[in-house]
Amino acid sequence: MLTLTAPSVVFGAISLIFLAYTNRYLTLATVIRKLHATWRQTRDETLKSQITVLRERVTLITCIQISGLVSLFLAILSIIAILSGSQPWAAILFFFSLALMIVFIIIALIEVCKSAQALDIELDKWQDEH
Repeated sequence: MLTLTAPSVVFGAISLIFLAYTNRYLTLATVIRKLHATWRQTRDETLKSQITVLRERVTLITCIQISGLVSLFLAILSIIAILSGSQPWAAILFFFSLALMIVFIIIALIEVCKSAQALDIELDKWQDEH
């Protein structure tokens, strides 16, 4: 039997991760604007490749946020189903909420790898200069 505790745990996890990725999104937006301004002045091709990777990261973060919000919404629906006495629906909704959390985590892992790729571009540029 599914209790209120299980879907309620999702709230804390998603809230923290959502906050972290919102901050990450805002930081990336600032970095992209700065790199774009620098690229307009220098036409440095490594900046162009960094901007491309950053664009991919922004897309991934958007997907992370969407999957997190839908997961949270399904957890809320699961709680409503529990309160209304519909255990089968509660279990189904909670299952899909957890499935979206897995998607959320997989996309976050891909985004972390893209982050490392962006740093590699910068490190390669630095190494070529020195």
